[in-house]
Amino acid sequence: MNESIPTDFVDLREDGKLRKHVLRAGDDQSVERPKPKDLIEILYKCRKSDYTVIDSCENMEDPFEFEVDGGSVIAGLNEGIQSMSLGEWSVFESHPDLAYGAAGAGKIAANETIYFEAELVSFGPKKDTKLDMTPEQRVANA
Repeated sequence: MNESIPTDFVDLREDGKLRKHVLRAGDDQSVERPKPKDLIEILYKCRKSDYTVIDSCENMEDPFEFEVDGGSVIAGLNEGIQSMSLGEWSVFESHPDLAYGAAGAGKIAANETIYFEAELVSFGPKKDTKLDMTPEQRVANA
């Protein structure tokens, strides 16, 4: 595994604030990509600007799960994940505006560029819970 910062990133936005480097192409080369409200499972490493790992989830038996556009991950990862195919392993370089900004967070300094290395394990429509359903849908579901 390469532990140095990749040099050949591709811009995912016109402003250059989110860039992607594919480490391994996905198994599924279809046009299907995660979309808003999909439930995502990933393995990841969060790296500081010097590429040291500060957080990770690498257990295939218990991958990290989140909802696209659900507000639980930084904007850079949320946007980047939507460019991935199933099984793809990529690194996203996120400008501070799409990461932790001027405030920083924990080991991440204010205005620090961060890197998210992510493997897309699964994605698909989120299953509605009772809280997501109308009373009529709850009755029909029962």
